Amino acid sequence: YVTVTIPPIPSFSANVTEGTFPLTVQFTDESQYAESVEWNFGDGSSSTDLNPVHTYSEAGLYTVSLTATGNNTSVSKTFDDYVTVTIPPIPSFSANVTEGTFPLTVQFTDESQYSESVEWNFGDGSSSTGLNPVHTYSEAGLYTVSLTATGNGTSVTKTVEDCINVTTPPVPDFSTNITDGTFPLTVQFTDESQYAESVEWDFGDGSSSTGLNPVHTYSEVGLYTVSLTATGNGTSVTKTIDSYINVTIPPVPAFSANITEGLFPLTVKFTDESQYAETLEWNFGDGNSSNELNPIHTYSAAGLYSVSLTATGNGTSVTKTVENYVNVTLLPIPDFGANVTTGPYPLTVQFMDNSSYAESVEWDFGDGSGSNERNPVHTYEERGLYNVTLDASGNGTTVNKTVEDFINVTIQPFPPAANFSASLIRGPAPLTVSFTDESYNAVSWEWDFEGDGQVDYIGKNPVHTYETPGSYDVTLYVSNAYGNDTKVVEDCINVLAHPVISERNLSKTSVYPGEEFTVNLSVETAWDLRDLTVVEDIPAGWALIPIDNAGAEFDSSSNKWVWENCSTGESRQLIYTLKAPFDSDFGIFEIKGNVSAEDLVSISVEGENEVTVTPIADYNPKALKLLHVGDPDQEFNISTHMLCNFTWYVNGKESSEGNAENNAYASLVLSPEALWKNGDFKNNYTSVENSSLFAGKYAVTTRVSNDSAAINHTWNFIITDSAESKENINNTVVLPVREVQRNESVTFDFTEDPDNTGDNSILGVSFNASSAGNVSIFVEVLKDRASEVSENPEGDVYQHMNIHLSNHTVMNETGSDSKFIDFRVSRSWMEKVVPGTVRLNRYHDGEWQLLNTWETGSDAKYYYFRAETPGFSPFSITGENISTPPVSTPQRGGHGTGSATIVPASSAAEDGNVNDAGNEDTDSALSGESDDSGENSASGSRELDVDKEGQNTTELDQEGVSGQETGHKISFSISILFLLLIIGAYLVYRQTKEKK
Repeated sequence: YVTVTIPPIPSFSANVTEGTFPLTVQFTDESQYAESVEWNFGDGSSSTDLNPVHTYSEAGLYTVSLTATGNNTSVSKTFDDYVTVTIPPIPSFSANVTEGTFPLTVQFTDESQYSESVEWNFGDGSSSTGLNPVHTYSEAGLYTVSLTATGNGTSVTKTVEDCINVTTPPVPDFSTNITDGTFPLTVQFTDESQYAESVEWDFGDGSSSTGLNPVHTYSEVGLYTVSLTATGNGTSVTKTIDSYINVTIPPVPAFSANITEGLFPLTVKFTDESQYAETLEWNFGDGNSSNELNPIHTYSAAGLYSVSLTATGNGTSVTKTVENYVNVTLLPIPDFGANVTTGPYPLTVQFMDNSSYAESVEWDFGDGSGSNERNPVHTYEERGLYNVTLDASGNGTTVNKTVEDFINVTIQPFPPAANFSASLIRGPAPLTVSFTDESYNAVSWEWDFEGDGQVDYIGKNPVHTYETPGSYDVTLYVSNAYGNDTKVVEDCINVLAHPVISERNLSKTSVYPGEEFTVNLSVETAWDLRDLTVVEDIPAGWALIPIDNAGAEFDSSSNKWVWENCSTGESRQLIYTLKAPFDSDFGIFEIKGNVSAEDLVSISVEGENEVTVTPIADYNPKALKLLHVGDPDQEFNISTHMLCNFTWYVNGKESSEGNAENNAYASLVLSPEALWKNGDFKNNYTSVENSSLFAGKYAVTTRVSNDSAAINHTWNFIITDSAESKENINNTVVLPVREVQRNESVTFDFTEDPDNTGDNSILGVSFNASSAGNVSIFVEVLKDRASEVSENPEGDVYQHMNIHLSNHTVMNETGSDSKFIDFRVSRSWMEKVVPGTVRLNRYHDGEWQLLNTWETGSDAKYYYFRAETPGFSPFSITGENISTPPVSTPQRGGHGTGSATIVPASSAAEDGNVNDAGNEDTDSALSGESDDSGENSASGSRELDVDKEGQNTTELDQEGVSGQETGHKISFSISILFLLLIIGAYLVYRQTKEKK
């Protein structure tokens, strides 16, 4: 039931446990109760034999284990370091030298393996037990060397026959026939060497020889070391005698200086470069001398100096002289002046060079500009204080003179005009924008970048980063001592949340059915994108034909364009055409599109997206732009009738059938009342005759409708009534017809009309209406005097013009009421005429009449004037040329009422000069009120700004501003001072208000 067994007892023995490799061992199992055994020999080998034989191939101590297995049990027995395997010694050696002349010292090196001790035999009767002995052979001969290595109980000897070869060395020696003399020195050398097989001479001057007894010539002075190398028995021995040959020469004087030219006092360091000299003596040419080796001498006067050096040596003196060696010059003295040092920009300055001893000059004007002219002219474009520097160069030296704040450039005596530009106006957030100030006459700047009314930056050219997407208004407030101005750009910066900017532009936004138009769609990426996709959703039934896919894959079934890869900043331009079908309804149709890319949300395409389909395929108004009496191609008389022609196409088809689809209703409206109507018409020409029209600008509207839509078209309709030759008219400016009431103060302002031309000097016309009615005014700017005028008025003519009133019934030309004409002349022309002589001349009843004319203001470009006239006819603006006697321009206005002076407000503050350009009955341009005529003040008095570029508008308390450079008469002094106080108070009030 219970079985108790005996575990195995491992045991073993070996026939040998120590020896040199290879060592073969017979192992014997002596275990008890073992059924099987396994051996581990300690060198990575094993066996399951009972009594194995194993060979150890490498030296070492080996641990042997025997595992006995029996009765389901394994037991191991291990003997550490049981087998010791050794190796016999291997003698080996080397020597640092094996051949040479006696005495020959040799360093022997033991390179034996497995040796415990060594013994050397050097072959000359000497021996050693040192590991690495040094041995000296004192006699010539061939020597056999032996090394005996002992180890592990064994000795092994290695012998090298004739290992060391000791020879006899040569003994060099020589003599010469001479060792001292002057160059060229020829020397006979004699070899006296022993045991030499060959010789080589080194003469010490770079020459050599292998001759036994050579002859050598020394061509230069010096002490020469001579060497003789004797070679024999494989050995070379050299004998050297230092300074053996002495070749001499007389002294050679030479010198140099650290500087030979400069300004006095000039300090010169002289350097002796003589040869073979024992002593020196210098003569500096100015009466001074020295016997120093390298003297330092100062020349105290300008001049050319010859320098001499006398060198003495070997009993000889030699002198070297360099004529005019040192040139001592004078220092340039910079100095300058200018014709003007202060004034408003642009300030042109004539600089004058007043320098002495200068060969050339270099100017630095302090504004980043310079010149190398002697007397340059420079213009400063911006206000500021400028340092001016003049560099004067002469005699190899440059001296500069700087005058700080030499030029003071002030602002123009006018208020500023705010303006700016931006480097970017659209892009993804964060968007960094550089703003550039382009204001006129500004000295301080305040910026509001985000339209929140807060000042974000004070300075001229800021850089601002928009972090949040949105549309931002940008405001720039500028000011100077004469006023201020604000420029607001609404939606100036558009910061996008999406890195793709797209915009669609349509070649037409109004088409008729069947008419083709072009679509340009631009796509710009701010990032690197994949699979950039544009999809256009067009109205049903419309035809899309691609013209330029810009490298994209186009899918016509979905109107989709795809670019696989797009880089940062890359712009693509898609072009395609669209066409509405001939049976399209009328009305507004929308083109929708979106842009998307990998890992981006889709956004809509921006830009134009609406197209109006109109029933009018084309209309061609004829003889409508400018109807002018005297044109040879016009067959009408303006006083009797007007002819208007139109061409229609209805629904894009011919309407000859007259069916319901093509029938339309059309009317022509000539504002302010309808003049003509016509129903149920087809393709034909329709004429209108109306005898009540007179010269002026009208708005013409056509209305066309059918069952699905009604569309209006409006354009300007201009009529003039003049006998002037067409060839003499440079430009015609016609103002719109307006209805006036009796006694109304009427002002026609040409500066507000969009069709006004820049060459029209007339700014406005003012009068009191004597009766109610429709009226207009037009100006003909002439190339020469009017056709009805036989000669020019006296003086220098600035411009000829005709001024026409279209309806004379609304104005009494024979009454006492004054009519006023506001006009302007350029500053450049004013420089050519005598101040105070500018007049408006009227041609009437065959002669010129000088009109009462006075100055009302000025700005940077123009002077402004007002003239009083009894009526309208040909006019000329004149002034007395500077070379002719002046005729003074009056400084006060006429006696009319209800007039508004038309003056750009920026001119009102120039020089702070204001005069009372009207009498007590003239309305105030600022307040719009009259002293005693409430009826007139209701519509007549106002200030009109003619600045088209956003110039500052500083309104005045009076109609006139005096820009007269010669001053005013003493009789007006008190009133001028009073008006200046009023203007100053108003400007302060307005500036404070605008800042708030």
